[in-house]
Amino acid sequence: MTFECNQCHHKVEFHKSAHSPADEESVPAPQKIHFGLTLKVMIIMIIISLVPFAISWGVFFNKTGNQTRSDTERLMEQTADGLMIHVDEWLDKNIRLLNTIAQLPEIVSMNRAQQEPVLRLIQANYPYMYLVLITNSAGMNTARSDNAALQSYADREYFKKIAQGNDLAWENIIGRTSKKPSVVFSVPIKSDGKFVGVLAAAMTIEQVSANIAKWKKGKTGFAFLVDNNMKVVAHQTKQYETEQKDLSGHPLIQAFKQGKNTATIHFSNENGQRSLGFSKGNKLGWVLAIQQDYSEVFETLREVQFFSLILLLITVILISSVAYLSARSIIKPIRSLTHATERMSLGDIDIKIDVASKDEIGLLAQAIKRMQMSLKIGLNRSRRK
Repeated sequence: MTFECNQCHHKVEFHKSAHSPADEESVPAPQKIHFGLTLKVMIIMIIISLVPFAISWGVFFNKTGNQTRSDTERLMEQTADGLMIHVDEWLDKNIRLLNTIAQLPEIVSMNRAQQEPVLRLIQANYPYMYLVLITNSAGMNTARSDNAALQSYADREYFKKIAQGNDLAWENIIGRTSKKPSVVFSVPIKSDGKFVGVLAAAMTIEQVSANIAKWKKGKTGFAFLVDNNMKVVAHQTKQYETEQKDLSGHPLIQAFKQGKNTATIHFSNENGQRSLGFSKGNKLGWVLAIQQDYSEVFETLREVQFFSLILLLITVILISSVAYLSARSIIKPIRSLTHATERMSLGDIDIKIDVASKDEIGLLAQAIKRMQMSLKIGLNRSRRK
């Protein structure tokens, strides 16, 4: 049968047999939705909400990482500078002392009776100088601060270098008496500009080595000092000091020899652990190095990054949940209207349309209700005929 809508004058055909099973089977079944509005709305909302946050998080994550690395490297460099300043001050103090003593008339006289009182006075005031001695230009001992027999020092490096015209020489040794790491400094003795002898002082370096060997940061951070021959002067491993271990193969020492002593170095330590370090040299060619395992250096950074990741994950879950609930609230009335129109297409024009939305979906619901009302009126008219 055909009837005309009172609202829009649109003609609609309606078949009474719509409720018959045979006709219902002929009506195409609703298509399955594989990528529905719910998912689409969720994705759009997540993108709009999450992308700006994710970008901000990424910028913060990267900036925090870079800033932490920069601060750590700067602190490591400043620490190395501070320790090396202490070393240089100690060295300069003793070198200036020897140069001053070498110019005293009693020393320049090369007279044992005049020299030894001065040498003993030096030793008494500087206890870490366990031996102060003088040799003539041939290397033969002429005076000393202890009561040991005079002997030749012509084969010692610190004598040979002075005899060759150097103004300063030194040699790191293990003291025969103290059995401790020591250094011997020597300077020339000159009379009227002519080389007449050598003043040398053997001294323990505990004042220097203790500060360096005791310096620690965390569980893996430590410092060490090597001389110009790359042999250990101070190290947290005492055996390295007593055997004057050669560390010329250490990555930080190699970096220093290659001129990379102004930047922080990333390397693998003797245990295969990734490490961070800095090396700095002085005018004598001694090198002070600081190192620490990478994992410990950036432990705080990793904790911050982990917290940031957790925060990001929680944010993703919250935004996804809100997006899902919001999408459902939008899609639910559309599904309700779709279901109603499907039932109406099968002849169930009395189905209840319960959508109270006041937005565009509400307008659509009102239009469908009007169409439902027109269908009912048209059906009633056709029945009266």
